[in-house]
Amino acid sequence: MSVVEQGKDVIDTLIPAVALLRSQYPYFMNTLYKEPTLAHFKLPSIIDCADLITSDSLFDTIGYE
Repeated sequence: MSVVEQGKDVIDTLIPAVALLRSQYPYFMNTLYKEPTLAHFKLPSIIDCADLITSDSLFDTIGYE
């Protein structure tokens, strides 16, 4: 399978599958980090994992390895 075919498979299969799962089972950062921790860093109490800008700010603020 060529790289182009693999990319087409990702676009045609994987991305729609992830979108479907996300719509049926939304995931929020407050599942991983409790509200007092988020409040300590002055972050919203609910952060949708699909919100990449806010998710990035979470990791920039609390740090990670």
